[in-house]
Amino acid sequence: MLKKTLYGLGSFLLAVCVLEVASRAAATFFGDDEESPHQEWEWFAASRELGWERKPNFSGLVTGVGRAFDGEGFLAGDSVKLSDTLHKKILFVGDSNTFGNDQPATHIFVSLVDSLMPEAVTINAGFMGYTSYQGLIVLRRMLARFRPDAVVVSFNYNDRRYVLDRNDRDSPEYFRRAFDAMQAAERERILARFYIYRAVRFVLRTVGFVKVPQPPLFARADTLTARVPPEAFHSNLSAIAREARRHGIPLLFLLLKDNPVQTQRLNSGLDLLARGNRPAAKEQLLIASREPTVFRMLAALHLAQILREEGDSLRANDVLTFRHPPYSLQGGYVLHRDSDYNEIVRKVASRFGAEVVDAAAALDARPWVYYDFCHFDTTGHRLVAEALVPALRNVLARAEQDRTP
Repeated sequence: MLKKTLYGLGSFLLAVCVLEVASRAAATFFGDDEESPHQEWEWFAASRELGWERKPNFSGLVTGVGRAFDGEGFLAGDSVKLSDTLHKKILFVGDSNTFGNDQPATHIFVSLVDSLMPEAVTINAGFMGYTSYQGLIVLRRMLARFRPDAVVVSFNYNDRRYVLDRNDRDSPEYFRRAFDAMQAAERERILARFYIYRAVRFVLRTVGFVKVPQPPLFARADTLTARVPPEAFHSNLSAIAREARRHGIPLLFLLLKDNPVQTQRLNSGLDLLARGNRPAAKEQLLIASREPTVFRMLAALHLAQILREEGDSLRANDVLTFRHPPYSLQGGYVLHRDSDYNEIVRKVASRFGAEVVDAAAALDARPWVYYDFCHFDTTGHRLVAEALVPALRNVLARAEQDRTP
């Protein structure tokens, strides 16, 4: 009986090996169109609450620059600062600019503030692709861990990016669904290491038993919504301000903006429109809608509005239609102007008595510091740090005075 069992098991394993070899040979001969799905970013981990977050104990390249995270996902060295009793602690919450995309860790503005203020240490809780919705969650997590002496918050770009469906706006439900999808993709990636699985999957997809989700061929800009629409942006920032107030922590909002070179046509068109020069405005917005930038959809929305007011609905619909709309987990093109969202920041700051540091003005004076749609180089980071330091020293000094009997 035992011999029969072992013989059967051995025959089964041999058959599996033969099928695996045959599947690999077939993939080589016919071309392997069924590539194993892979995780694009090795430095992030799926999160049911945030969608994605820093991968604990990661050490390697992030967007081409070395980064290291400890077991809790803190940047190397930041977790040690939490127990520092000799210096003021400044918490930074934000997106990729706060995290420091493409720049050495010592050259991003959070680190430069640390070096420019010997009396303080900084903790960087920013991460790529984050919105104010995720920032509120991060802030609550951090405040449950320690009490900083000041908080700097900066969000704008990612909040304005479109999603293809209203149900994909930042929310607990969406991030739970995104988490489940990423978990399923990881299981698929593991199974796809076996060419037998790839072969079976290919057959099932070919005969139509398994449907492969396809990105839309077209999208209408006027049917899309932002990850965080203006009213939700206002709500998130207000909740952040309430959290800071509840803990008695001074709050600073850092204003950043889009690359002024890439938005020149868009802003020029809207300025001309405000002055009543519609023909010139249409020309500028038409050019902006055709430029290969992340602002082309926003330009198209304003251009289509002019065309509709002129009775040219057919052309307006054509302008609003985008073929193969780009999209990722972090969203697509922006749907709102940076100035509109920064104005919301100012209103929330005024209501809650928070400070506003307008670093965008310093960057606009040197537009060459931008290397893409909203990120800036080491010179830009230095300018932001230099704008932040005086404001931080002022709020820390006032907080100290308020605590003095």
